Order: sequence, then C-alpha cells, then structure tokens
Amino acid sequence: YVISLPEMRCDFYAVTDNKGAETYKRIPIHRGDIILGDRGYCHREGVAYVLRHNGDVIVRLNSTSFPLLETAHASDFEILPHLRDLPGHQAGEWPVRFRAAGQLWPARLCAIRKSQHAAERAKRKILQQASRKQTHVWPETLEFAEYVYVLCSLPTTVLDVGAVLELYRARWQIELCFKRLKSLLRLGHVPKRSDASARAWIQGKLLTVLLV
Repeated sequence: YVISLPEMRCDFYAVTDNKGAETYKRIPIHRGDIILGDRGYCHREGVAYVLRHNGDVIVRLNSTSFPLLETAHASDFEILPHLRDLPGHQAGEWPVRFRAAGQLWPARLCAIRKSQHAAERAKRKILQQASRKQTHVWPETLEFAEYVYVLCSLPTTVLDVGAVLELYRARWQIELCFKRLKSLLRLGHVPKRSDASARAWIQGKLLTVLLV
C-alpha cells in the first residue's frame, strides 16, 4: 500500500498471498519518483529495481542484510566506526556502493545520532522484543539503536544530508496513516480462512478506505 506525499492519498496497492513479502519490485516506478521505505523494504534487488527504472530511494538501512562497499575499492564498508565519528548530534554522510543485479550501484549513507531519550527508548524496545522471543541481543545491535541511518540514492546536489533525513522523518505521517487504517477500519485483522474470501474481504476494506 503506497501513500503519496504530501497529499496522503493511496498511490498504489497490491493484494498478495501469504508468501508475499514487502518489496519495491511490485511498485510501478516513474522517472523522478523518490520512494521512502522502512527496513522491511531494504533489499538490494528491490532498491536496484527502483534505480533501474529511473527512480530514487531513501530507505532505513538494515545493516545485517544490506552490505555496503567502499567507493574506492570492493572492501566492506564498516558502518559502526563511521557512526561513532559523528560529532554530537550533527548529521553526517558517506559515499558507498552496493552490489545488486550483477552490477555496482552508488549511494550515500546518511546518519544522525539520536537524543539520549530516543536512544534509550529504542534499546528498551529491542530488549523487550528479545525477551519475548527468548533471543540474544548483540552489543552492536544496541549501539546501532543510538543512530538513525538511511540509504539514499539521490546525489548531494539534489538533497543535502539534512534534507534527506528531514524527508525520511515525513515517513512517520505514513505510519500514522497505517495505524488509523488498522484501528478504525480493522485492516490489521482478516477474519477469513480461504484465499478467495480473504482477498474479497481485503478488497472491500480497501474500497472503503479509498471512498473515505
């Protein structure tokens, strides 16, 4: 379900089966589109799909599943040491590359240190989730929670690092929109068991959303 900014209108949606995962590959891309996304959309092949269709992305980086490369050579780009060098709460950026679809793609890693309150809240959430799932939390995971860092394909001549992070913050309005759809129209719960009835139920709900 794609929402356009600043109009907050539905731009595109697709109903998949239960094997469908979040990916940019389902979205029709037009030249000049800037696609925002959270970590669920941070897949190399999906990002390359957008770039190949003349769009751009600003996506929350998943440091474990989206390896970055140095620009001068093909060695790994170590994210955490660069984040540690951020001065105070000033934004920083670094040119990087990533490999996808058989080629190397240029991008920028844009980051800023969170406030102490926001960092502690993020760490508590990680620890609570790990406790529920009975999983181990690595120290690096908690340290990563002290920063906001996104991958941006736009050149700095189009958007500087401050504008990139400011634009990514607008994604929170989209999150609030999804929360309203789930709470007011109960889109988060599908009381059906067969594929056909589930699809019909979801389509009916989405029609209501579009009419509203």
